[in-house]
Amino acid sequence: MFNPPVFDVTPPKYVTALITEKGIIYPPFDKNIPRVLGVT
Repeated sequence: MFNPPVFDVTPPKYVTALITEKGIIYPPFDKNIPRVLGVT
């Protein structure tokens, strides 16, 4: 039995933002993810 993936496999070049409960995160993700999520 084949089980398709349960997550999105969109290539990174097409990801323009991440939408979370804390807000929308725009690139550069390495700097903005910790800032929006309150992680230092």
